[in-house]
Amino acid sequence: MEYITNIFKSKNIETHIPLNKRRAIDASFNELSNSFGSLSGSDGRTAVNNLKELVLEPTDDEKFERKRLVQNSRYFEKRYRDLREIMKVIMIASIIFAILTIMSTRGFLPRVFGTTIIPILVGLFIFYLVYRYFDVAMRNQINYDDYDFDIPDYKNRANQ
Repeated sequence: MEYITNIFKSKNIETHIPLNKRRAIDASFNELSNSFGSLSGSDGRTAVNNLKELVLEPTDDEKFERKRLVQNSRYFEKRYRDLREIMKVIMIASIIFAILTIMSTRGFLPRVFGTTIIPILVGLFIFYLVYRYFDVAMRNQINYDDYDFDIPDYKNRANQ
């Protein structure tokens, strides 16, 4: 039993054990504990339980993976929230521009409004959308709250 325990303590086995296999290992260790414990008493059960904890203990890689999944979840949550806000603005502005255009062609608004003011508003709206999109696009790939300013340095590149 000590030989098997030493193998797991040596950390030579760094494998990822999926949840269904962990449950199967847990069930087989419980059976082993019951059968081994009846033969050698409570010391056998504690040895089997210690071995089970070593086998089922998450490795450093698994802990890092879980932490990274949480970070990715937060990143994509914030990114999709901003993209959703951009889409809301597009939908609301499209409806407003359609209503203003219809009202202008039907004669409810002056003709000047339809020929000059609506195109100016559409231009400002497009400028705002480009600003919002580049705000999302320039975010850091790991931390959404940071910006990446990867501006190429052409002066130094020419000297090399």
